[in-house]
Formats: sequence, C-alpha cells, structure tokens
Amino acid sequence: MRSAAPLFFGLLCALLLGANAQAADPAKGGDKGGLDSMLPKPELTGFVQMWITAWDQDVDPLADPAGYGDPEDDPGFKIRRARMGIQGEGAKVRYDIDFGYSAPFDAVSAPDRGPIIEVVDASGGFRPVKGLWIDGGVMKVPVGREFLMATANMVFADRSLVSQWMVPGRDVGLQVDGTLGDKDKALGRMRVGVFNGNGSLAGNDAPGLLYAARLEGKVGPGDTYKTFGKVDGFTLGVAGDFYYNDDLAINTLGLGGDLMLRVAGLALMVEANRATLSPDDTTLNLPAVLAETPRTGVVSQIGYSVWRVEPAVRVAWFDDNANIDDNGDVLEVMGGATLHGPKDTARAGLGYIKRAELGGRSFDNDSVRLWMQFTL
Repeated sequence: MRSAAPLFFGLLCALLLGANAQAADPAKGGDKGGLDSMLPKPELTGFVQMWITAWDQDVDPLADPAGYGDPEDDPGFKIRRARMGIQGEGAKVRYDIDFGYSAPFDAVSAPDRGPIIEVVDASGGFRPVKGLWIDGGVMKVPVGREFLMATANMVFADRSLVSQWMVPGRDVGLQVDGTLGDKDKALGRMRVGVFNGNGSLAGNDAPGLLYAARLEGKVGPGDTYKTFGKVDGFTLGVAGDFYYNDDLAINTLGLGGDLMLRVAGLALMVEANRATLSPDDTTLNLPAVLAETPRTGVVSQIGYSVWRVEPAVRVAWFDDNANIDDNGDVLEVMGGATLHGPKDTARAGLGYIKRAELGGRSFDNDSVRLWMQFTL
C-alpha cells in the first residue's frame, strides 16, 4: 500500500482538477446539470494533527510498560494524523475518498498499525429514493457515536481508548443509510451494513461476515456529532447499536448505547459498550481468547464553548476481560482546553492525561500533551 500512495495521490489530483474544469465549463455540462446529475463536484478535504508531548512519566527507555491508551510518547513531537482526499454529494450520488497517515493509538496496538500510508475511506453511494442511501466501499462501521465523529471535530483531537478497543472500526462492505426528515434536521436515522469483518481492503479471509446496525433519534437544531459552538436550542441525540463479527477463529457480539446533549455552549456525551468474544472451532487459526470473554467500555465527556475556547473533561473506563482483575482494567481521565481559530480551520490545545490501572500493577504513566490542527 505504501508504494501505491504516489499513484493514488496522482489519480486523486487528476480527478479533482478534471472535475473542477468540467464543472466550470458549461459546454461540457458544467453548471447546467451535466456534472451535477452524474458526478457531484468534488471538494478537496484534508487536515494535519501534530502532537507535542511536553511531559511524560514514562522515563525508562527500556522498561516502559505497554498499556491501553498509553502511546508511550517521550517528550517531543509527532504527527498523529495527516489526511487528504475528495468528497462530493449530489441529489443522487455521493462519494468519499481519503488517504493518509496515522500514528499508532497506543503501545498495545502498535504492532497492528498496518501500512504507514493507507487508504482511509473509499466509498460511493447512490440514493434510489428520498431519505435512503446505499453506500459501498471501505467506510466506518456504524457503531459508537464517538467513533463516528470525525477526529477533526474532537476537542482533544483524538478518540478515547473505548472507541479504539470496543468498536469494529473501518471495513469494506455495503451499508443502507436511511433518514427520517431533512438531512440537517433528521428526526431519526437507521444504518444497517454487512462488512468483511477483517479490516482489509484485499477481501475477506474467513467464511463469516460482520453485521452491524445503528438506530438513532434526535430532537433540536444542533449537530449531535460535534461539540464546539453554541446551539440555538435544546438538542438531544440518542442511539443504540449492535454488531456481530463471525471471524475465522473468534466470534464477537457487541451492543452499545450513547447520547449527546447540547444546550447553549454546553456539550455532554455519554457512551457505553459491551462486547463478548467467543472462541470458534477452527484448525486454521489460533483464537485470540480461549474462553468466552466479556469486555466493557464507558466514556463520558463534558465541555463548554466560551468564545473560541472549549474547555472539557473526558473520563474513559475500559475492562478487556470482566472475568479477571488485571492491567486490562484501565481508567483514563483527560482535562484541558482547545482554542479554535476563525472558521475553525486551525486549532491548538493543551491537556493533562491521568492514567490509572484499576487491577494488577500500577504504573507512573501520566502525561501532558499539546496539539495543533490545520484543516482545509
């Protein structure tokens, strides 16, 4: 995938320039409906997130313990994410193509981070009737409000360990997305999808598939997938979701529920997830767990927007095995604030991360982080 990145970038730029030229030329069907009725005019998207570790308690270069939610960053700089792509949505067709780089979330997930440069999203869809889209490609599996929120819209420029370890992530598949009401004022939305279940663009390597569904309702005028800014009235979004992944050596059943409450400058998000991992009979692969293993994750975040400043506190709890008490029982508390630039194209923030092992052995692994973000 890394060697294909320059070719992918070239094709993406060619598509963007060619579509813009056609849209601007009425002789080629530009503004008279030719392009809009077939392929919506593409918009260039992209952002860069830079992290600065100002202080970290992990000081031993040889014996820093790996833990959930701890990237083990020493004082210094890193690029957490860099993305570029195109997207467009018309009356009948929509698409989203993004590629980029992501640093590992934590030291536990680092060995499985995959390619350095990779396709992040590559999906297209059509609308057969009003309020109903059918999308195919690599996209987010519809599970978890925090995961479905764009990281570019998050006050701490990253998701919690609950979203990292409790939801399926991105995958290749097909999804039906239906809404009740207008797009920006939808009273209800339901997404149902079937995916490979392995996170690979190269196809499925198991006889089973991943099935997911998410049902949500909303009241009020605000956006329930953002936290910054003031809303014009009381806004509440509530959702529940389900997924089942029939993998080669292990089956996973997940259930979750979440809400987003916004009043004036206040934004409150609460999400809870429960997943059960069960080993499957196979001679082709070793299951990740040898007995039925329940996992639980809960995250809550509260913040308030004052002018261009957004202070917030987030608490996340994750238990990777409810049957035992060990270092898989983790509590993470993060507090800080983000300064938003004009039109929110630039952000800068500062936060303190408190990590606590609720079982097993405790470690000194708190840190202070600064971040900057620039968005097209």
